[in-house]
Amino acid sequence: MPMHATPLRFDLDALTIRQASPYEFASVVRLYDEGGYDGRYQASDFLLLALSGQQAVGVVRLVQDQGYTLLRGLYIGKDWRGRGIGRRLLAAAAGHLTTPCYCLAQSSLLGLFAAQGFIPCDDSISPPFLLERRHRYGWTGKTYHILYRPD
Repeated sequence: MPMHATPLRFDLDALTIRQASPYEFASVVRLYDEGGYDGRYQASDFLLLALSGQQAVGVVRLVQDQGYTLLRGLYIGKDWRGRGIGRRLLAAAAGHLTTPCYCLAQSSLLGLFAAQGFIPCDDSISPPFLLERRHRYGWTGKTYHILYRPD
């Protein structure tokens, strides 16, 4: 089977989740490009990759932005969705959190984030730059929510 092919049967226990090395940044870019995600990572971001064998199938980032910790860029390859990879990747990222964390999540992912302790954040106490970012995402036609995970 070619390296890029999705196996018909997938063993979630065989999934590897680990911090991305600089040599794997091309895999991160490929995943984000596949999803049309135009956000790019910084050298200071903490990137976690989900790997099936040597193939990167998912990614998420923990970043510092304006004094806040943010979870950004959770993406699972299109052919790999619905297999529990996002849940495992998000749990791994949450395990690295040592401070409160914010994220923007689509409505369809609220349950996934709630399982890792993220709760809706009222606009009155949300970081202003996240309110502005959520507004900018309006062009997608999807509803985004600011979520917060206390430490």
